[in-house]
Amino acid sequence: MAARIVRNNTSQVIAALRQLAIARIDSGAEVIEAVSRQIVPVDTGALKGSMERTGEGTATQTVRYGDSHKGGEVDYALLVEADQPFLRPAAEQGAEAIRRRD
Repeated sequence: MAARIVRNNTSQVIAALRQLAIARIDSGAEVIEAVSRQIVPVDTGALKGSMERTGEGTATQTVRYGDSHKGGEVDYALLVEADQPFLRPAAEQGAEAIRRRD
């Protein structure tokens, strides 16, 4: 007996999977934001204050430090990260949060 498609709900399945993926990305970005804020090295507070998260609720999210458009020059964010990593460990924890999320 041949299988017969009674109703094609492919678009609903794809939409549900996309929503699930975005929810996991949101969770991971939240972890990255929280962890990096806790461990970012602080001298004057300019670097910590420059944290920006964009793209919330989308599949493309960014957590960044050091954007000069926020009112101050913190171009040294890359140098700090190279010497005292804070974003990479946060990203690793964020990735783990995405993998283990139910």
